[in-house]
Amino acid sequence: MPTRAAVEYLKARFRERVGNDYVYGGEWSKTNVRQGCDCSALAAHGLNGVIYGEAMQWRRLDPATGAWITTESWRPIEVGDRGPFGTITVAHPNDFPADAAVKIAIHHGPGGGANSHMWIEVDGVRMESNGTDGCVTGDRARSVYDTGYANDWAYLPGPITEDGTEVAPDPNAVTYGIDISNHQGVMDLDRVKAEGFDFVFAKVSEGTVYRDPFWPKTRDDARRLGLILAGYHYVRPDDPAAQARLFVDQLGDKSIPAMLDFEAGSGGIGQFWAVKAEIEKLGVRVALSYIPDWYWETIGKPDLSQVPGLIRSEYVSGSGYASVLYPGNSWAMWGAYGGRTPDILQFTDRALVAGKSVDANAFRGTPTQLRQLLNLETSPQSGEITMSAAEELEAQSRGVFPPSDPAKRSGWPQPWRFVFSRFARPFNSIVKDPARGPWGRVQPDGSWQNGHTDSDEQTVTIGEQIAWRNEFSDGIVRDHGDVMIELMEDLIARRKAAGQSTSPASDALKAK
Repeated sequence: MPTRAAVEYLKARFRERVGNDYVYGGEWSKTNVRQGCDCSALAAHGLNGVIYGEAMQWRRLDPATGAWITTESWRPIEVGDRGPFGTITVAHPNDFPADAAVKIAIHHGPGGGANSHMWIEVDGVRMESNGTDGCVTGDRARSVYDTGYANDWAYLPGPITEDGTEVAPDPNAVTYGIDISNHQGVMDLDRVKAEGFDFVFAKVSEGTVYRDPFWPKTRDDARRLGLILAGYHYVRPDDPAAQARLFVDQLGDKSIPAMLDFEAGSGGIGQFWAVKAEIEKLGVRVALSYIPDWYWETIGKPDLSQVPGLIRSEYVSGSGYASVLYPGNSWAMWGAYGGRTPDILQFTDRALVAGKSVDANAFRGTPTQLRQLLNLETSPQSGEITMSAAEELEAQSRGVFPPSDPAKRSGWPQPWRFVFSRFARPFNSIVKDPARGPWGRVQPDGSWQNGHTDSDEQTVTIGEQIAWRNEFSDGIVRDHGDVMIELMEDLIARRKAAGQSTSPASDALKAK
C-alpha cells in the first residue's frame, strides 16, 4: 500500500512545479523544477511518486513493463481490469473507493495524442497540466469527478498507510459536505462518503414542536461511517428555552455540535443569542451559525463577529457534482459580511449526491481543520487503537491490573475483569444466580473477597465476557474472544516496531 511518506514526497515535488509551462511530450526533471511536462507525464510521475516515494523514477514509464506512458496507455481497458501502475478502471467516478490513493480522469479523443487529456487527484490534491494554463492545482485544475469532459476513470488502490509522516498544509484544500433535512428523506450516507464527502449537517428540529423524523438514522449512520456531524435547529420566534429543550432531546447525544439555522422567519439577532444560550445551558455546544447574508441584511445588518462558525449561502447556477460546481477557494462569495469572513460556504442547492439533489457546502481546509473548528477530537484512523488503550486491554484480559496504574502493578491476577455496562446484563442476574454459588474468590492469603461493582461497571468472569457477541459499527457481529486476539496482534506488531517488549505487564509482574 502507498505510505504517507511517499504521498507527501510526491505532493511536495508537484507543488514545486505548479505554474510550469505545458510541454507536449515532456517529463519532469529531478534537478530542474522549472521543466514542464504534458498531462500524461504528470499522471505517470504522480503514480510513480505515490508508489515509490523518494525512490521514484523520474521518467514517464510504467515500471512493470517499461512502456512509455500516454493517455492511450489506458485505452482500451475494461471496467475492473488493471492498467499501468496497477490502476483499476471504473465505469463512473461514483465507483472510486473512498480510500483510493490516486484518482484518475481521462478524456479519450479521436486518435489520442493532442486530442486526449488526463488529470489526477492525490490525497485530495488536484493535479493537472494542460495546454492553456500549464501545471495547475486547486480550483484551477479539473475535478476527477467531472463527467462532462471525462469519459474514462481509473484509480490506484489505497489506503494510504499512515507512518507518522506529517501531512503538509495545502492552501488549496477543500472539504465537502452536505446539508440535509426531512425534504431528502432517508439519505444513503454510505454512498455520500464514497462520493468524497466528509461532513453532514442535518436537521434535528424546528421551533418548539417539530422533530425531524429522519435525524436519528442520519445521526447513527454518520457516526458509524466516521463522518463529521452537526445537528441543526431551525430557529423560530418562539420561547427560546422550549426550543432548546426540544432540540437537545431530539439530538440524543450532547457531544454532537449544534448549528443554528437562522433565516426566514427566525426573528431578530437577539433571538439567535437567546436560543444559543438556552441550548448551551443544557450542555450542548453551538458551533455553527447558518445566517445567510440576505437575511443578515433583512434584520438590519447586525454584528456577526462573535457568532460561532459562520455559514454563508450563495448558489452557483446549474446542477451536478459538488466538486465540479464549486467555483474555488478564491470565489468572491467567500467575502466578509457582518464583521467576519464565513467559515463555510453553501454554494449550491442542486448538487447530485447519492442519487439526490441536495445543498452542498465547502470548507476551505482539511477534515482535521474542520474538526478543530467544531472542537471535535481527532479520532484514530478506522481500525486503530492507541498504545495505552491496547496495553489496558491486554492487562485486563489477563486479569492483571492495568500497567498504567503504578499503584496497582503489584495486584494479584483476578478471576474477573471490569466491562462497561453497554454490554447489557443486569448485575443481580450474575451475582444472585443460584447455579453460580457465592460471588467472590479466595485470595492468595486464604481470605475471602466478595465480588463488587459500582454505578458505572459490571463485574463478570472472563469466560462469560468472551462468550458475549456484539454487533460492531461496521455491522458485523463478532465474538469478543476474536476481537481480543485481533487487538493483541495489533499491539504486538506496534511494540515490535517500536523496539519494545511485547508484554510489559508480564515483565512488571516478573520483576516483583
